[in-house]
Parts: sequence; structure tokens; C-alpha cells
Amino acid sequence: MNVNEKPLVQVNDDKITESQFNQSWTERLNSLRNQLGSNFKVSEVDTPEYRKLWLENLVDNLVITNTARDKKFYGSDSMVRYSIAQDPRFMTDGKFSMENYNAFLTSVSTNSQEYENFLRATLGVNVVVDPVINSTIVPDSTIEELKKYVTKTRQVQTKVFANEDFVKSVNIDMKELEEWFNKNAESKFRIPEYLNVEYIILNEKTAVDQVPEPNEDALRSYFENNKNRFSTEERRFVRHIQVETEEKANNLLEQLKADPSKFEELVLSESKDLGTKNNKGELGYLKKQDIPGLENTVFALENPGLTGPVKLGENFHIFEVVNIEKSQSKSFEELKPTLVNEVKLQIASEKFAELATNLTNLTHERRDDLKTIADDLMLPVGQVHGITKSGIISDIPDKVILNEDIKAIFNTPRVIDIAFNNEVYKQGQNSGVVEISPSEFLVFKLTDKKESAVPSFKSVKAKAAREFQLEKASELAQKAGEDFIKTHSASASVEPKSEDGSSLLREGVDVSLFAGNLPDALMADVMAIPSDKLPAYVGSKTNDGYVVARVVKDSVPDERMVRVFEQQFPLIVKNGTSAQIGDAYKFSLRDFHKVQYTDVVQKTIENKEN
Repeated sequence: MNVNEKPLVQVNDDKITESQFNQSWTERLNSLRNQLGSNFKVSEVDTPEYRKLWLENLVDNLVITNTARDKKFYGSDSMVRYSIAQDPRFMTDGKFSMENYNAFLTSVSTNSQEYENFLRATLGVNVVVDPVINSTIVPDSTIEELKKYVTKTRQVQTKVFANEDFVKSVNIDMKELEEWFNKNAESKFRIPEYLNVEYIILNEKTAVDQVPEPNEDALRSYFENNKNRFSTEERRFVRHIQVETEEKANNLLEQLKADPSKFEELVLSESKDLGTKNNKGELGYLKKQDIPGLENTVFALENPGLTGPVKLGENFHIFEVVNIEKSQSKSFEELKPTLVNEVKLQIASEKFAELATNLTNLTHERRDDLKTIADDLMLPVGQVHGITKSGIISDIPDKVILNEDIKAIFNTPRVIDIAFNNEVYKQGQNSGVVEISPSEFLVFKLTDKKESAVPSFKSVKAKAAREFQLEKASELAQKAGEDFIKTHSASASVEPKSEDGSSLLREGVDVSLFAGNLPDALMADVMAIPSDKLPAYVGSKTNDGYVVARVVKDSVPDERMVRVFEQQFPLIVKNGTSAQIGDAYKFSLRDFHKVQYTDVVQKTIENKEN
């Protein structure tokens, strides 16, 4: 580190330099990457806003540490003992273990005195802010007022004026469209920087494609060795009545021969098998070997019917075969396409392992290459265009058609992260082997970078026309909604009807801030109307149109909603208030420690090159 490096922030005699910040931020990104795995998207995290928040966090930590040092705040002996005793790393079966504690000290190359001194200092840092936060009290009256506001419920009817319904009413004048495009080109049509790449994928399909067609002899040999897999054994659907004596079984059998329809009735009244008694006596589909002793009875019947009595163990059974599924087998010719696939898959599993090893080795050896790796391994090379830090975009001049599987792979945060890392993005090296799954490996290499640019009007005329129509349609939808409100506001107490007597509004529903079942802007307006002014109309613009709401009346809040509030919100409010008080206190400490930001902060926050 350059000792003369200009600091970003000065805190008394201490400082935070750009190198220190960058190192800390990199560690933060790595920690998030490990926590979130494939969900980590660097473009959503490595932004000026989050970098600024992280710098503020570092400043707070330095200010608090300095306060603890200057005020000589340290944890007491009892605080240290309690902290050690409650540390789960030092416990066995919920109790403190000296053996675990000593093992820990050995693993971090320290002794008990040094570790306890470290704890005293750490606990002293906690003493700076924690007492302020923990002393926060939110009055019951505040919670009660908040409960009334959040759980306040009103019955609302709505009518949506959708933008799409007005699109056909918008006539397009080319001169007006081009003027509109020029005015909105930067905000609506600028294409972000994007990357084009070539890639190779190793998976089951590419391995199978390299396996030659098996010959007839190999297929017949495989068929003979796996005949059992390609045939189905006979099964019979069976139900039974279990009794304790042969005499009872014979009696039941005679009754059933006279009237087979009584089987279910006799199961309920006579069967001793509790497991099947309430299920019509059904044993389900059985194969010959499933229950030994049925070969000469149940499986000797040529057609469905009754058989018994059969003694199994200490009990006697009457069986009824309800249905017979005969055994089936397919010929070699019928199975040939299946056999070809299975034989190729078996060979491909060995081929895949060989290709995976070679792919890893070649990719490591030839970091600036992809084409010869693909040629050596006989893998096809594909192309993906339009990779941005937020995912693949298709609205680009040089787009290629992608199947959904490839699109999904290159839209994953991890692959996007790799595409924009230093080796791939700046040095032009291949990505290395990216394991998409245990049976799918990807390698890709940058072919082209496209700077962010505004396209020509001609190239996006169709899109511009659509955007123009939607914008004008949105204005028409809003005017229609506002006109509806003007027409009906004077008679808001009367529900508006069409000529056939049906309501012009949707059926009324109960809405509340807690339920969040209206757009935010509309919800705020709905709840702002005084109760003595109801019924009343309000309206709000949304992304898809304009929503008119007729606020009919106040409703009784749902009891479940109130209970959830009472159970959860007091703690949420207390924690939120405590956090704000803690932030305010830490901010006041900055003045005491003379925190000063230098002119290089903004460049670092925005991650700009020198």
C-alpha cells in the first residue's frame, strides 16, 4: 500500500484509503456471492448506491471504534465470562466445554488471556451504541394509532381504463413520431453496453452425438441381457376378507357365491384385517411372488372371480380377483430405437468423463482460445449476442435466435458475473470451465463489445411506433378515467349502472394498507378521504392504464389481520425506531471525531478509472 495514498475519509488521525475501501468491498462481494450462490448478480450489487452505503458503514465502524478507545470503554469480567459461556462454539450438549474452548484457542494460535482481552475490546465497542439502541421505547399510544392506520379497512369498487383499449384510437403521423423519437431517444431507446460471445457446451447430448451408432449384434446382445426390463409381469387386482376360522370362511364363501355384490358389505361386518377393512378389503395389484401361498388359488384362476378359503398364518381368507393384467413383452424390432438410445447413453457416460477432463485441461492451457478447443473435442460452437450486466437483451441489430435453455444459462447471475470479470471482459481470455450442473459444462469467450448507443430512428421505427401509441393511449385512458370521475362524483352515493342495469364498476372488495391490495398511489388517496365524505371517487395512473376507485364506506378490519399486527408489528416498529435512533447517534459522533470526506470519494463510489 502506498503510504502517501490520498484518503477517501479522514477520522481524526485515522483514515480510510481507496485501497482499503476496495479491499473491503471485494471481500463484501465475495461474502454475498458465497451466501447467494447462483442468485448473486453483481450488476445489482456493485452500484454507486451500494458502494456509498458500504463506505458509510466503514466510517461508522471507525467512529465507534475511536469512541470506545477514547472513552476507554471495555467489557467487564462478568461480560467476558458470559460471552464465552454462551458461545455455541464452546458448547457440548448445551453446556460449556473447556475442551472445546481450548481447542478453539489452539486453532487461532492464541491463549485465553489474549482472547479475553480481544473480547473486552469488542464488547467495549458494542457499549458505544447498543445502550442507546436498547433503551428505545415506543409508547403504546403510538402503536395503537399505527394499528388503526395500518388495519383501517374500506370497501372499494374499481374500474380500469386499460391503455391497450385506446391504442387503436391513436393515429400515427410519421413526422410527429420522428419528433417524439428524437425527444425520447435517450431515455427510452438507448441500448446499454453489451457483449457478444462464442461458447461451447459439454453435456449428455453433445457426448451422445459423438458416439457411433451401435451395430445389430451389440443391440441384440443388450436386448437379451435386459429382457426382463422390457416386459411386464402379470398383475392381479385383489381384495379379501380375513376371518379366524375355516368354518367362518366357508360360510362367507357360500354367501358370496350366491350374491357376489355382498363382498364390500361382508368386508365391513366380518373382516378382521383392520388395515383393509375400511378400504373395501383391497390389497391392490399383486404379482405372483408378492404374497407366498397364493400361487394355486389367486393366481390359478383363469378369469376374475372368488377363491378360498386360503390359510395364511393363523387366519383364513376369501379372495376376489377383480381384474387381471396379462404379462406383456415387446419384440426386438419394436424396441430398437430405445435400445439404440440406451446403448449410446451407456457409452456416452464414459465419453463424457473423458471429454470433461480434456475440456478442463485444454481450457486451462489455452486461456486465449476457444475455437481450437472446440475443434479438438469436436464440440459445436454457438453464439450469444446481447449480454448486459442485467441479462440478455434481444433488441439489438446483431441478435441471434437462442433456444430457451441457452438463454436461461446466459441469464444466470453467475455467468453474467464471469462475462464481465477482468479476465474475460478486459483481457479477452476464455471463461474457464463453468459448471452449470454436474452433467453440463460451459466455456465461452468474448468476440465483441458493443458500446452503449442510441439506435437510429429507422432501425427502431416499429418499436418507436408502439411506444408512441402506448404513451398516447395512456393519456387517453387517463382522460377517460378522469371524465368518469367528473360524471359520477356528484352522485357518488349511487352506484353507476349501464342501460341494462349492470354495474359499471367491479364488485366491492375490502382494502387496507396491511393487505396492500391496491396500487400504492391509489391506496394513499383511498385512505386519505375523510370518513364523513364517503362515498367518494379517486383515480390513479398505473403502468397499464388508469384506475378509478369508488370508496364506498369504512369496513370492520379483519380480526386475523389485527391479530397479526398485534403479534408482529410492535417489535418491527421498535426495531425500526431503534435503528433510526442508532443511526442518528452515530451521525452525531461524526462531528465529535471531525469526519472529513475528500474530493476523491465520488470517483471511488462511481468506480471510475483514473
